[in-house]
This record gives sequence, C-alpha cells and structure tokens, in this order.
Amino acid sequence: MAENGTYFSVNIGDLPVAANVCQQELREVWRDNEDQVSIAHVRMESGADSLLHEHRVMTEVYHGLEGTGELIVGEEVILFRSGTVVEIPPLVPHKLTNTGEGNLVHMVHAIPAFDPEDVYPLEELPQQDTTDEEFIYGLQVDNV
Repeated sequence: MAENGTYFSVNIGDLPVAANVCQQELREVWRDNEDQVSIAHVRMESGADSLLHEHRVMTEVYHGLEGTGELIVGEEVILFRSGTVVEIPPLVPHKLTNTGEGNLVHMVHAIPAFDPEDVYPLEELPQQDTTDEEFIYGLQVDNV
C-alpha cells in the first residue's frame, strides 16, 4: 500500500480477506481517517449469496464490476451486473445473490464507514466452525 500527501494506491489482491458470513471474498480497500466513508471490494462465487440484513445508520452504495446477480432491496429485485449502481439507505433490507456462472465482483461504499455494530441480520446465520469471539465481517460472534 502506497500512501503519501497527494494520493493513495493499493493492489486489491495484496489486501487481507475479511472473514464473513456472506459466502464472499471481502477486502476493505480504503477508509477515511474520520470514519465517514469506507470502500470494500467483494467477490462472490457462482451460486453464493449474502445474508439478508439491514443497517440502522449506514448507507451502502453497491457498484457492479463483473458478473450477474440479483439484488433484493426492500421489496424489489434488481438485476445486478457490471455498471449497476444501487444506493441502499438505512433500514432497507438487502441481499445479493450471484446468479451467473462466473464470479460476481462489486465494490461497496459505506457511509459512514462500515461499523460491525450496525449490521442486523434478518435471517439465521449459517453454521460455521469458529472460535469464541471470532470476528466475522459485519458481526461479532460467539460460537456461531
């Protein structure tokens, strides 16, 4: 990661993958110093889906880069693919499913910056092998 007074540069592949319950490879790319905005790069394999959830404070903006999926936003189902941009305000349930044969790649911009305390699952968490107090991106869990 290169950072100086005029620009920021990073290779996404060099960033660590954050553990999460949403069947996705998620890397936080950038977060401003005042926690007003964060950006995550997300890759989902074919057939994977995120957990139906909402946020009470955070707005998310999804930006499709590659692949095809269905994004549930409230009561609507949106075709999500390269070039699609969707703003998801607080208190709106949402879930993304990769319906394509390849990877579904997108960026998630969180405003204010992502806070795991502001993730409210609206369906049961999948069973995972974890240890006590393991951090899963978006959730602090005890023996999920």
